Amino acid sequence: MIFNYISMKFIWLCSFCLLSLTLNAKVNIHSSSLEGGFGNGNLNEHSNSDSLIFKYGKQAYLKKIWSLQYPREATMAEKQGTMIFKITITPEGSMKATLLTDLGTEINEAVTALIGSLGDQFLVQPEEYSIYQTIFFSLHHSYQDAFKSSVEGFKTDYDGMWLEPSRAEVMMRVRSVSGTVSGVSVRTSGQVSSAQAQAMISAAEASANRTTYNEPKMPLEGYQLKSYNLKMKQYEKYVAKGKTKKAYGAVSELILFNPFDIKLIQARRRMEKELGVDTYRSFDIPLTVALSEVK
Repeated sequence: MIFNYISMKFIWLCSFCLLSLTLNAKVNIHSSSLEGGFGNGNLNEHSNSDSLIFKYGKQAYLKKIWSLQYPREATMAEKQGTMIFKITITPEGSMKATLLTDLGTEINEAVTALIGSLGDQFLVQPEEYSIYQTIFFSLHHSYQDAFKSSVEGFKTDYDGMWLEPSRAEVMMRVRSVSGTVSGVSVRTSGQVSSAQAQAMISAAEASANRTTYNEPKMPLEGYQLKSYNLKMKQYEKYVAKGKTKKAYGAVSELILFNPFDIKLIQARRRMEKELGVDTYRSFDIPLTVALSEVK
């Protein structure tokens, strides 16, 4: 009887040890897969991390990004430039978003609404992680390809937490109005009935009020790069002459298209301190941090 008891005890202990080893092995495998694919929330070290970010896959996320419409008010005002925003997913599953560039009220609001629709796209991980999304808003012609090869500091590589950029483009064709005539008078001779006279007046008014539309010349491809280079020369001239206010305006126009040049961002921060303004402070500080992380 004692022998049977000891045997049962031994068998129970062996089973318990075997179960413990199995559970530990499963935990270690799970932990290794997280560390191998995610690694403390640092997506820079892992190029194939899409499966750990997107709940429904990257294509579903991109469809949301591609659905963004260029705001009509922004097209009429011919506003364009580079939008960058940051999304952070916490271990609790909440999403925090920050606009890192300012393209004006209309585009900012459109992008903010887009971000609000992305809340269900991301997976929750044990540690907080962030991604950066770039969207180029351009009118008439795209500019980013020309900037990549010609503009110092313009971002060319997107990997890790910097996702591939998207484009919002409008090939605008605005019609200008000319040749409108008003103040019609009709002279008659001989005997003309009142009905005939009225018909003549109506025909003359219709002809005189007919609007002539002239199609303006479209800007040539590369016009944004040309404007950027001219603005850069102006900026450098203003800086050399100590004209801080004008230099501040010029550098802000440069940053619209090239927010990747950390030297321009830092220069604007210095100018804002000198001028006593904080117009772009909430954008430039987190943008500087983001750019510094990828260096």
